[in-house]
Amino acid sequence: MFPNIPPAQQQSKEERKFCKLYKSLSDDQRKTLLLFAEFLNEKLADTGIIKEAETVLQLPVLIEATENESVVKGIKRLKSSYFMIENDNLLHEVSSLMSEHIMKGVSAEDIILRIEVVFKKFYQQYKDEFIKEHQGIE
Repeated sequence: MFPNIPPAQQQSKEERKFCKLYKSLSDDQRKTLLLFAEFLNEKLADTGIIKEAETVLQLPVLIEATENESVVKGIKRLKSSYFMIENDNLLHEVSSLMSEHIMKGVSAEDIILRIEVVFKKFYQQYKDEFIKEHQGIE
């Protein structure tokens, strides 16, 4: 029909499943899912950055939550507060919690509190590793 336009590519099983799930969500859930997809995409963009060796322990810059904060905004706030933690470390646990919010309807407030615990845990791991690597170095 249109000679210069290639036929549409067939969707994979996962893409069809995703589309079906997406269509079953409310408008608010769709917006949340899209914001989360943007968060995951940022993670991919960050993988190209080469991290220099740190010589000073980085401290979190705690930013207060806003009233009625969404889960995605909470994640962005915590990423800014705990900037020294690599996204790869957080991805699995934060994704799991985000899924609970989207698919099971767990409140944003509860999920954000649980995500804060995850960030604190990974910060403690970062701190412990830093101290271990720098013992005896002055």
